[in-house]
Amino acid sequence: MAKDRTMNELRQTKDTVYKVPTHDPQTGELNPNYEEVTGQNNPWDVYGRSITENTQTDYYVVHREQVTLNLQIEEFETKEEADKQRHYLRQHYHDSIILDQNDINNLYLKVRSSNIKKIKDINNK
Repeated sequence: MAKDRTMNELRQTKDTVYKVPTHDPQTGELNPNYEEVTGQNNPWDVYGRSITENTQTDYYVVHREQVTLNLQIEEFETKEEADKQRHYLRQHYHDSIILDQNDINNLYLKVRSSNIKKIKDINNK
């Protein structure tokens, strides 16, 4: 069994195959040492830097047919393409919305903070 390496040893080892975690497994908080150890930005750090700073912004049309309630998600490269699809879907009785990466990040953070609050409420009972 290999010994667990300390953060200091990880910083000094160049050939490590250890995957540095982006989050604390117990609290879910971002790993504050991720950038220092890997030399890269933490991909989930939405406060200090944008997740999509080196990528193209995509648009997602999230829609649900009013009768069957099947949720579907389609990805588009431009806002115009997403608008056309949303217009088409609305004519065919679909509830639809266009989201970009920032909207998805905000939604994730909102759900995550709500879940953490629920867990704390359960633990305090």
